Amino acid sequence: MLIGAFMPIVEFFIVWGMKFAFRFLDKKFSKDDYFTNKKSIQLYVDTYSGPDYMIHFKYSTIMNVVFVTLMFGTALPILYPICFFGLIVLFIAERL
Repeated sequence: MLIGAFMPIVEFFIVWGMKFAFRFLDKKFSKDDYFTNKKSIQLYVDTYSGPDYMIHFKYSTIMNVVFVTLMFGTALPILYPICFFGLIVLFIAERL
């Protein structure tokens, strides 16, 4: 549960780093915002827009955290604050 609570933060920084790197490579390491190597509009949009939002993965993550907490929370009461922290982290990461 602790690993699952921190994974949205790790995933956020990995996706943000990859997006930044792909955009930086497209500009050929220049700081000019108007330069691009893309030959079509669709390639440009694919590089500079966000990824597809796959809600089924987000929903299954929430369901998994809540299920494990309710299933084993009676024996391990520490799961309730971990669940709360994990859901708050997931909410903030999705908002960013």
